[in-house]
Amino acid sequence: MKIECPHCKKNQSQKPIKSWAYGKMIETRTETGTTFGASVNCSRYSCNCGKNFNFFLTTKGKSSTIPKSKKNKK
Repeated sequence: MKIECPHCKKNQSQKPIKSWAYGKMIETRTETGTTFGASVNCSRYSCNCGKNFNFFLTTKGKSSTIPKSKKNKK
């Protein structure tokens, strides 16, 4: 998967500064039990443009960044 800086749009080839994971998200909860959804892997990058950003990837393959990409801002 390509990881792109949301500020300058350059692909990141370096390793992240920090990585962590969190949670099992509850997908459905019924009387018979609970089904858990995706957990999230997080990485913090420092781009050559001088800005930092967080990259999030779920086990279901969805990704996002914080700050949001310029193309996603309204």
